[in-house]
Amino acid sequence: MKIEHIKRNNLEFIAEMIYYNEYNIIDKSTVLTPRVVIKLKNKSTNESRIHTYTQFLDEWKNCKLNTILNNAKAIVPFLNYLTFQLSVSELKSVHYLTFEIIAEYLNTLSLTKRRSTIKQYLRTITRFCYFMYNKNLLYNVSIEDFKKTRNDYGTGIISCPKLEMLIKFPKENKRIKLKRLENEVILSFILTALKYTPSIALGVYFQIFGGMRYSEVLNIIYPSIKLIGVNGRNGMNINLKTRHLRTDIKDYAGVKKPRLQNVIAVGDLLEMMFRNHKKNYSSDKTQAVFVDSNGNAMSTSTYRNQFNKLKRHFIQELKNSDDVKLQIYALTLLEVDWSTHISRGIFSNIVSENASNATQIALKRGDSSLDSVLVYLTNSKDVDEKIQVVMGNFYSKNLKEQYSKILQK
Repeated sequence: MKIEHIKRNNLEFIAEMIYYNEYNIIDKSTVLTPRVVIKLKNKSTNESRIHTYTQFLDEWKNCKLNTILNNAKAIVPFLNYLTFQLSVSELKSVHYLTFEIIAEYLNTLSLTKRRSTIKQYLRTITRFCYFMYNKNLLYNVSIEDFKKTRNDYGTGIISCPKLEMLIKFPKENKRIKLKRLENEVILSFILTALKYTPSIALGVYFQIFGGMRYSEVLNIIYPSIKLIGVNGRNGMNINLKTRHLRTDIKDYAGVKKPRLQNVIAVGDLLEMMFRNHKKNYSSDKTQAVFVDSNGNAMSTSTYRNQFNKLKRHFIQELKNSDDVKLQIYALTLLEVDWSTHISRGIFSNIVSENASNATQIALKRGDSSLDSVLVYLTNSKDVDEKIQVVMGNFYSKNLKEQYSKILQK
């Protein structure tokens, strides 16, 4: 592996997901397979080629794609800093990299980045140094600089105490992260989604009453949905797996744990929402349930933007309420951090309030293997029925009429 110090303003390193057809010797078929690579890009011509730094990503070859992508995104800005931002007098080539140079880079980032982000960058860069050292490409680093340990899961960890001592970590973010909404406003939250962000309203429902991550929602196709009862009146079972619905963009939405996920029906709300969504958001271009304004499978950025829009409108609706408690709650929501993952948190809380043991919760969230939870499937139905009763009480006649009005538009 040969590394050259290139000083050209029109070049940059980028992290990218590419797709290629992998041949299966057993059944003689080809499978569209994703791979994360590091490329050197010419910003003037927009042309790029895979760089030898991609070999570094093999450090996570047995990890999930998202883990590889996160580490690629962490190392690429550092490579650009070393190669294109530092002058030759500051760094002759990457071979002469020192811990002081790394510390200066991370300490500068500490002024604008969170503590957790700096720690992630430090882990990735430390692994990069270890990788480069093993290829005899670093002159100022020795094996004694590294420390090998294992975490609670048995995963090997490479650390560098000498480098860590030089890092000025930012203080912990004191802002509270909200993990759930109060039960009383959950259905109003979904109602707000139907009003202002209808393209993701069903997705929000799936997250809240199916415990899905938003990236998992974006992998749902219509054939993967099995309705329980007429039009899903009694719920749904959805086959979740990574489907790579948007290979045309640098966007990755993966399913962390492939599984058959149950979605709980609250009254006739799920039935009405699914029928309405399928009518308005089906596309000839894709089987994806969630699509953008162009009829393509929705990207993660579009979903997040729509969710942020939903947040703003929901808080405003609470502010405009005649109920003083809801007005105060709106102020609380402004003071804390919350994102799409709150919907999964809501689901976890609802299940925990109605489950009798931890395994039931793990089953509903899709956190355990099927073999270990099959014995609890019968009890899981009892949990669903309890949740249906609890949430059905909030699904009042007045609220139901509001839903009906919006869905009939």
